[in-house]
Amino acid sequence: MQGQAYNEGKHRVFGVKTIPLENGKILIHSNLTNKSKTLTSSELQMILSCKIFNTLEKHAQKYYQTYKQIQLKSYKTLLGKFFRYLQEYANQENLELPIRNKETEQIRQKLQEWAEEGFLVSQQELRDKVIEIASGVEPRKDFQKSIRFLGIPTKNRRELLTRCVRSYLKNISKHDRSPVLHIVDDSDDESYVDRSRQTIAKICKEYQTELLWIDRELRHKLAAEMTKTTETPKDIARFALLGDSRCSLQTGSSRNTLLLLAAGQPSIQVDDDTQCKIISPPASEETLALSSQAESHRYWWDPNGSAFGKRHQEQIDYLGLHELFLGKQPGSLIQQHGEPDIQQLKGPLFKQIGRQETHNAISLVGAYGDSGMFRHWQRLCLEGDSFDRLVTNKSAYETSLRTRKFYRGVVQPTYITVHSVWQ
Repeated sequence: MQGQAYNEGKHRVFGVKTIPLENGKILIHSNLTNKSKTLTSSELQMILSCKIFNTLEKHAQKYYQTYKQIQLKSYKTLLGKFFRYLQEYANQENLELPIRNKETEQIRQKLQEWAEEGFLVSQQELRDKVIEIASGVEPRKDFQKSIRFLGIPTKNRRELLTRCVRSYLKNISKHDRSPVLHIVDDSDDESYVDRSRQTIAKICKEYQTELLWIDRELRHKLAAEMTKTTETPKDIARFALLGDSRCSLQTGSSRNTLLLLAAGQPSIQVDDDTQCKIISPPASEETLALSSQAESHRYWWDPNGSAFGKRHQEQIDYLGLHELFLGKQPGSLIQQHGEPDIQQLKGPLFKQIGRQETHNAISLVGAYGDSGMFRHWQRLCLEGDSFDRLVTNKSAYETSLRTRKFYRGVVQPTYITVHSVWQ
C-alpha cells in the first residue's frame, strides 16, 4: 500500500547538493531532510532528471525514453539507424514509442526507494512544509506602505512625456493619491527642456501634484554632493548620475538619479512612452506562485492591436497594485493567499520564506502594446504555453513572429527570487 501511495503522488528532486567522491561515486545531501547517500553517476543522473512534480511512473517513463535516445545515438549499426529513424518520426508526429514495462518498473522502484528515503519530495509534503514555515511570520510594521514618488526618465520626447504624465496623474487623482512627480530630463537642448518643464508643470497644477524637475545641471550638483558626503570618487559619482557620452544608451543614469532621490521611501518608475491604461490579463489565477525562475512572464501575441483593448479598467488604483506586494514578506503573502503554487520553487527561496527580514523589494506589472522587440529569435526561446501560442496557429505564425505588439505579464501573483545555489 505504501508503494502504491508513492506511485500515485507527485514527486520531484528538491534542495539537494552533490559532492564528488573517489571511484566515480557522488555524495548527495538533502537540505530538506538533512540526509545523505552515496550514488553512482547513472543513479545521480536518474534522480536529477526528476526536475518537476510528476508521478514516479511518469518520471520513470521519461527517463527511460531519454536514456534510450542517448543509447541509440551511440549505435553505429543499421539497426541503430533504424531505431533513430523511428524516434525522429515519432517526435515529428507527436507519438511515443512503446516502452518496456520491465525496465521502467525497475527505474520506478528505484525512484520510490529514494522518495521513501527523502531525496524526492512529494508535492503535498513540500506545500505543507511551506505553509507551516509561513505561518510563523509576522507582517512587517516598520514599512511605509504608500508609494511616495512617481519617477519618469525622458529625453527629447515632450509629446510622449505629456501623454504619459497626464494618463498617470488622471489615475492617481481618481484614487485620491498624492505622490511627488520626479522627471529626469536628459534632453540635449536647454530651450527644449524649459518648454517641456512648463508643459508638465501646467498638468501638475491641474491635478494638484507636486513636481520636481531634474535637469543635467541639478544632476551635476547631486554628483558633487555625493562625492563630498560619501567619499565616492568623482568620476564614479558622475558616471552613476550622468552616464557617459561614449555610451549610446544612458537611461540607467537617469534611473539611478530617481532611485537616489527616493532613497528610503517606496517609489515607482515608468517609461515616458507608456500610458496608465490598466487591463486585465488574458488569463488569471488567484493562487500565489513562488518562483525561482528569472523569467515568469507569459506572452500573448496581438499583431492587429485589438485583442485586449476592451479590457481597460479605470477603477483600479495603479499605485495600489504595487502596494499589494511591495515590502511584504513571502511568508505573510502565503498567509494571505492560502496554498501556494510551488511548481517553480527551489531551495534558496524556500529558505527565505520563514525569515522575518526577507521582503519584496521590487514589484512589476505586465505591459501591453508596442514592446519595441523587433528581433524574433528571443520568441523562439520561449517555453510552455507562450511558445505554443506562437507556433500552434500556422496561418498567424509569421505575423506573430514579426509583430512588436503583444501582452507580456504573469497570470497570477508571483513572488520571485533567483539564486544559483542553496545558501
